[in-house]
Order: sequence, then C-alpha cells, then structure tokens
Amino acid sequence: MRKVHPATVAVLAATAAVAVGFPVPAFAADQGGALPTQLNIWRDGYQGPVANAPTILASRQTTAGAAIVENVFDFGDGTAPQHLSDSSTRHTFAAPGRYTVTLTSRDAAGNTGAASQVVTVGSVYVPAAPVRLLDTRAGTGAPSAKVGPDGTVTLTVAGRGGVPATGVTAVVLNLTATNSTDATFVTAYASGAGRPTASNLNAAPGQTVPNQVTVPVGPDGRISLYNHVGTVDLIADLEGYYAPTSADPAAGTTIALGDARRVLDTRNGTGAPQARIHGGGVLTIKPTEWLSSTPPSGRSAAVLNLTVTGTTGTGFVAAYPGGSARPDTSTLNFTPGSTSSSLVTVPLGPDGTVNLYNSAGDSDLVADFQGFVATNSYPWGSTGYFTPAGPTRLLDTRDGTGGGPGRLLPGAWRTVRVAGVGGVPADVRAVLVNVTATDVVGTGHLRVAYAGMMTRDTSNLNYQDGQTVANATLVPVGSDGCIVLDNSYGASLNAVVDLLGYTTD
Repeated sequence: MRKVHPATVAVLAATAAVAVGFPVPAFAADQGGALPTQLNIWRDGYQGPVANAPTILASRQTTAGAAIVENVFDFGDGTAPQHLSDSSTRHTFAAPGRYTVTLTSRDAAGNTGAASQVVTVGSVYVPAAPVRLLDTRAGTGAPSAKVGPDGTVTLTVAGRGGVPATGVTAVVLNLTATNSTDATFVTAYASGAGRPTASNLNAAPGQTVPNQVTVPVGPDGRISLYNHVGTVDLIADLEGYYAPTSADPAAGTTIALGDARRVLDTRNGTGAPQARIHGGGVLTIKPTEWLSSTPPSGRSAAVLNLTVTGTTGTGFVAAYPGGSARPDTSTLNFTPGSTSSSLVTVPLGPDGTVNLYNSAGDSDLVADFQGFVATNSYPWGSTGYFTPAGPTRLLDTRDGTGGGPGRLLPGAWRTVRVAGVGGVPADVRAVLVNVTATDVVGTGHLRVAYAGMMTRDTSNLNYQDGQTVANATLVPVGSDGCIVLDNSYGASLNAVVDLLGYTTD
C-alpha cells in the first residue's frame, strides 16, 4: 500500500462479499436492517504529496436480486452526506482527527442497511536539520532571562527553522534545562491550552538535563513551557514537525520497530571499534544497515535512544546527518562519571549515516534503534500516522494512577494499558511516552516494551540513586493494548508514564 493525499478519501462500490484493491485491515460489521451492508477502510495507491487519508471501499450488496439504487456516505466531519448511485467518490477531510464514517445503502426493493467505521486522519513527520529555536541565556526566541517559579515562557515555532507558518500539528524539540536553582520539572504544551498535570523534563539544582518533547502547536503557532519551582534556563532545538501533509520528499510516517536494536556500543565494539570517543571526536553510524528484513530505500530519519556513559569531562553529544556540517545544537549533556540517555529523531545523511559528536573528555556511546521515518518511496505499506496527545498521565505508581499504587521493585515488570486510555484508539500501533523514574534507591535502567518483545539488551531510561530522571520513548503496543515497564536490571523506584502521542494505520 502507498500513502495517499492526506485529506482525500476514495469511495468505491463492489459486488457482494468481494473486496476491491488491497487486503482490508479492518471492516465495520453490519449494523442491521434488511440489507446486509459492509464498510471496508484502507489506503489506496495514490501517488502525490505524503499525507494520510484513508480509502473507503463499500461493498455493494444485493437482496433477492434487487440492485442497490443508493449509497449514502456520511463522513462524520460535519460536511453534507453524499447520496450516490455511482460506485465511487472522493471526499476531503479538512483536518486530522477521529471520524466515524457511516454507509447507508438502499436497494430497489426498498430494503436498507447501514455500517459504520471510525477512521483516524493523523499526521506525517517532516525531519528538520537541527536548529536552535530557544535559548533564554542568549535571548534567542524569548527575552534573555531565566524562567521563574510557576513561570511560563511562550515560544513561537510556526514559521521558524523551516517549520511552516500554518498547518503544523506538533513540533519535536530537544528541550534542555540548565542553571536550575531548585529541583523542578518542566511541562511543554500547546499555547492557549490548559496546562496538563504531567511533566516532560526533571532537573536538580545545577544540572543540565535534556529530553525530547513532542508538543502540540496552538492555533497561534506557539507552544508553552512551564517551570515549576526555582529559576531555570531553557534551550529548545528543533528536530522536526508533524503536519497533515507535506511535499517534502523526506516527509513520512513514523514506524516503531517491533524489536528495538542496539546498533552502537563502544564499550564492546558493537557498530564501531571498541574504543571511547575523545573530546572533539565524531563517530559515524548507519542504523538502517541492521534492518536486514526491510527494504533498503524509503527511510529519511532514525529514532534513536542515545546513551552516554563513562564520561571524564563536562560536555555534550550532538547527533546530526552524516555528510553535513555539525550544527550549533546539542542532543545529550553529561558530567564526569554520569550515565544519561535521550531520545533523538535525526535525519539520515545521503548514505544513510548519522554523525555523533563528543564535545569534551572521553566517553562511551550507546545507541538503540527504536524506529524510522518511512517516506513515499518506502515500499512496505502505509502505517504510522501520528496523533499528538496531552501530555496525559497513564501511570503513576506513587498514587495508583493506571493501576494500584506500589513501587516498581528490582526485577519486576509493570503492565500499562494504553489502548482506550487518554483518547488512544483500540487500533493503536505504537505510542510515544515520557517515562520518569523517581524516588530511586539504587542504580539501573528501565526497558519499555510490549509483551512478547524479544530484545533484552536495550535500554530506555538510565537512573541513579536519588535521581528523578525522564526520557521519551517510542514503543509498539501489544495485541493486549498494553506496554510493559521492565525493571529486570534495576533498583527500587516509583515510575511515571505520560502519553505524548500515538500512531495508527
């Protein structure tokens, strides 16, 4: 299946019990009436700008030889229903969302029947070259001043750094807190929306802490960044954005790998020589070469969980496309002896490579490949359309949100239901979540997975005694509608999971 123009749906009638086109992933059951009616929904092979509208196929049924004389299609978006005798039509959705499409059919004998199906019109991802949109230390994107307690800085993202002035669903940023005076948290959300009871980033006094955030964009093209207590400087580097459609050849859908892959570990020679990276050094990796079961073309960006460990200096790691100049941005910050992680969605160079730059000291680097952006030239189907959400809290072991209260103990697993929670549909493919470890007693790491996920040598969140630390992760959802927190290699802690968005077919 190929991607279609995002806002347009095609409608085609077929004979009874015959599906026309590609295999149908889902269909709506008959809702009753004398005329059996079935509504099948999938995407067709329209070649055009990357986007995401479903194709709707309606079975033309007959009863006692009576032919269908009218099909009425209500697309659930407030537009007038289409009354048709013809076997095909097209419809344009004006915006992303969840729509209930209803088909009502009538035959020549006066028999009627109806069927409905909910469809998701999501967004595609457009990778961007890293560019700094905010730095409160320097007055970039906001006044040169720290964000105060219970304070909010509003950042314009539309029309900057290659982001379109209109039509943007969400932006993906590497958000960094630095120079904090108190233990605080930062929450990123759409401008004009109520501040959610969730967080994206936690920082202790004097720490410099990054995390990837995916933030819905407000109607005014801006986002809001809230600081809880103390004062803090905030830095935001653009990684990309989501939109209903894009003519950019690098635009595409976000596909989470069924099993995350460790593609780099300089401690043992995975993906690179067994050697630490010196200050000023650059390491080049090719994440997609580890995907032997997928086609070689049609991928424009990699979703990596990047970890730095065994550090001897204070500095940062920058991830950027292979073959390009290093940007004036950062992905991951570190201090001597620390282990820290951050998710990054980085464009691939022309040869499929990613550069990793270490600014100071000697460091080991680890990279776990979680997913990729599939463009129009990707030949293996159209899935991974993204819908931003919240952030919305799915789990908090401190108060029992998402299940009974109780710390996550060493060696324990905790199942988190996502389908049907926080607006996540039953047909969800993957979720983007922010996972936080707090009240930690000991040192270890969390792995975020789904039941049956085979990979055990990857990690999503590294923590140390007494820390409160967060990291975003992209994870497939199991057939049970759940994801799993695996603390097999960890210590006692409280865990918090906040939903940032989800993908669907």
